[in-house]
Amino acid sequence: MIRNLEPDELVWFMRQALTFVGHADPHGLSLRLNARLKDAVADAGRCFVYAPDTGPPTAGLYLTAKGGGYGVREAHLASVWHDHDPRALQQLVEGLLDQGDPEVVTVPLHLFADGRSRELAELLAPLGFQRDDLWRLRFELTDVPPLGSPRWGRRSCWRPGRQARRWPSANCSMTPRAIP
Repeated sequence: MIRNLEPDELVWFMRQALTFVGHADPHGLSLRLNARLKDAVADAGRCFVYAPDTGPPTAGLYLTAKGGGYGVREAHLASVWHDHDPRALQQLVEGLLDQGDPEVVTVPLHLFADGRSRELAELLAPLGFQRDDLWRLRFELTDVPPLGSPRWGRRSCWRPGRQARRWPSANCSMTPRAIP
């Protein structure tokens, strides 16, 4: 059975989600986060859990939906968790997608450890989800012009070894241009 939460269940829900992520102190953080909620009733209305006929809920997620016109166009599933019952999470996601029939659904996996994110990607793949890998961009500070450099001419004029020289240098064309 899929159901919404009551506002007094939010601490429990956040604790379950933080435990699933692997947080060191899920209960303490969930208490601190709960104290900062602006509208607990609205947040509880966006939290869904899968509860078996007997026992506590075994999977949950936070659903935000954007849309216009006749239905939901985008659904965003966050704080996804399950309590040793991956099939319950799969049934929860499938049930919510059947109710809203959105055009696009996203589940951010970047907050999870690599093993957990792969597990979730494999779990949601039969429902039509495709994993998009994000790449961390890294650049050396020596590859970027120093702050406060004039925006004249081409940016290729700056080179890491030229910090001691004053602008403009003899090798650079210094054509002024408008700054947007």
